[in-house]
Amino acid sequence: MTNPSRQRTLRQVCSCFVLIACLGQISWTAEPAPLSNRTISDPAKRAIDLAAGMLLKKMRTETDAFAALEALALLKIGYTLENSEIRDVCTRICKRVENYKFVPGGNFIYEAGVSLMCLANADSKKFLPQIKVIAQFIIDNQSDSGHWHYERSNEGDTSISQYAVLGLWEAARSGVEIPLEVWDRTAQWHLKTQQRDGGFAYHPDVVGGVGQSLHSMTAAGIGSLQVARLYLYPNAKELLSADQLNPKKRINKYGRRFGILTPVFRQDEVAETSEAERIASANSSYVRKVKLAQIDDGIRRAIDWMTERFTVSKPTGYPIYFLYGLERAATLSHKEMFGDHDWYDEGAAHLIATQGVNHSWLDSCGEGPCAAFGILFLSRATSKMVHQAPRVAFGTGILVGGRGLPDDLKATAVNDGKVKTDEKKKTPVEELLAALESPQAVLVETAQTEIVERIVIGDRNALIGQIDRLKKLTSHPEAEVRRTAMWALGRSGDLRLSPYLIKGLEDLDIDVYIEARNGLRCLSRSVEDFQPQDAPLDADSRKAELAKWMAWYREIREYDERDDLVSKRPPAKAK
Repeated sequence: MTNPSRQRTLRQVCSCFVLIACLGQISWTAEPAPLSNRTISDPAKRAIDLAAGMLLKKMRTETDAFAALEALALLKIGYTLENSEIRDVCTRICKRVENYKFVPGGNFIYEAGVSLMCLANADSKKFLPQIKVIAQFIIDNQSDSGHWHYERSNEGDTSISQYAVLGLWEAARSGVEIPLEVWDRTAQWHLKTQQRDGGFAYHPDVVGGVGQSLHSMTAAGIGSLQVARLYLYPNAKELLSADQLNPKKRINKYGRRFGILTPVFRQDEVAETSEAERIASANSSYVRKVKLAQIDDGIRRAIDWMTERFTVSKPTGYPIYFLYGLERAATLSHKEMFGDHDWYDEGAAHLIATQGVNHSWLDSCGEGPCAAFGILFLSRATSKMVHQAPRVAFGTGILVGGRGLPDDLKATAVNDGKVKTDEKKKTPVEELLAALESPQAVLVETAQTEIVERIVIGDRNALIGQIDRLKKLTSHPEAEVRRTAMWALGRSGDLRLSPYLIKGLEDLDIDVYIEARNGLRCLSRSVEDFQPQDAPLDADSRKAELAKWMAWYREIREYDERDDLVSKRPPAKAK
């Protein structure tokens, strides 16, 4: 039975903040791409404006924790420090940083988390000293098990831990170094306390770790694991599939139909740390204890729980608090749908229909926090966050937390609190290709990601003028470079480049072969043609597929082109 103290705790839980290419969809880890190009509807914009107007009148009379959350919501929709109410809230937060220590009010980690998020979104450079102090406060109060509570405690709280993770995420994006051990411990705790049904509970450490899985806490658990994943495995591009996670189901492990530079996981790569991951952690002596496959399995189980029980009108846990946790979980997991449910459209329709005369929503969290949660959901705040995140300058290391600000800040302007970038000043494709041509293999992963982003999300014509360099890269000694070249040539739209892709079908590296095959499908628009059940690993199967594509090209090539499309040597068995 829940005692009054526990009931107050649950109420306080809600007092602050929860949490393409050809024929395919790209997913990122270090920088998830925006989930949707759909614009926010006029009714949703009106709901946001009404809630924002209410918050502007309310913030000065709120507690510091409430005010920080509400200011965060306004900052996410374009308000800046030029607004007196926002300035007032930031001033109040800074006053709690005394002698390099953060002195929170009654909400402890909740207040620290939302205070970090507020300052980081208001001006991460100006408030960096305070951000560092508050981040250290959160780090110091992490339990040995990896969770957070109101104070250091053996009893973990999924909601409080979520605020700690979100605050540290914003601190990391602001340039504060967060030890890998912090992310590792919180990932371990979440996986250890995940319920048997795949969901997450508020207080999973109580009564031997048994609790009730709730919509709000499952969304929180997904979000926290995804953030930890960003920093523990910055090069992992997408969740491992069920087949990859289960060695017994890897019969068609190479049967990826339209992967876009998607790693092909071999049997020994799931439990082991990949070379890319070793490079990512080369500057750290800390050895991660939680494996990528473990994190991905936990996230997938939680997503399955949410899919089976999806609702926006009657979720378990606080309903409005849940919705923005859902927005975060879905955004970081690259999901537009849970089963047959379009989570954003359904959630937005529900919020628009249920907004009250006070311009907020009905929830035990309180009028101000609910208005903030509604704004954060309707504006798809996490989607904007991951797309605009600061990044390590190109060529200096692995990207963490996303990219968005250009290396040359002279090309950047701020308009109404939003960063505007001159697209012409961004890193051009020729620089990215130069990185691939460089003998420094550590840059390959970063260059790959940027090339895919620029060609798919940005200017598809960026390949024009670079074809000769791409042709040469198809013979590069590094398989990942050849793979990138095959991908790019396949998206060029130039059928005359088919011979290079056909030659790629002979490549000894299975990843290069798959990109060459998918590139031919893109050029030919022959989605179902020449599609074997699995990647042909034996010489005879490879030779047969090669012959089919050669026959296709002879039919469509220009008359005066030569017939020697590929070398006459027999294809070698792929490793």
